[in-house]
Amino acid sequence: MSALREQWHALSAREQVLIRIMLALALLVFLLLAVMRPLMAYVAEGPVRLAAAERLHTRALAAAHGTGGAARNAQSSLPLDDRVRQSAEEAGFEIAQSAPAPDGALSVTLASARGPALFAWVGALEGRGVVVRSARIDPRSDATLAVSLELEAAR
Repeated sequence: MSALREQWHALSAREQVLIRIMLALALLVFLLLAVMRPLMAYVAEGPVRLAAAERLHTRALAAAHGTGGAARNAQSSLPLDDRVRQSAEEAGFEIAQSAPAPDGALSVTLASARGPALFAWVGALEGRGVVVRSARIDPRSDATLAVSLELEAAR
């Protein structure tokens, strides 16, 4: 270490300035390659991840409306709000807001959810006699989804 210090002091002031500039540029290139490129790639993949979530959502809604017979047979005697809350707790979701909607439906908001777990939960709701009337699913910056559902009891 002392040998490097001696070599450094042996350099002229101009050479020391040039070496400092070279090290600063090397650090800048390192930050661009190690930090910015992966970050930019992650941001660029956002539309692809969103499209995949929308496809999964479409399939889940199609499955929910296509197998109504099983849901009708599995209707519970519990009120709709209780069935949804119980199912959400079992699935590990926290309901941020729940309010009655027109025509006896229930409006439910989840602050955050992972896509596969959300659609599995929607499928489990169907087994309890609850179907999705409408859904709004928005991506969040942390790779989760903000979810608003309007649910109703299967008829």
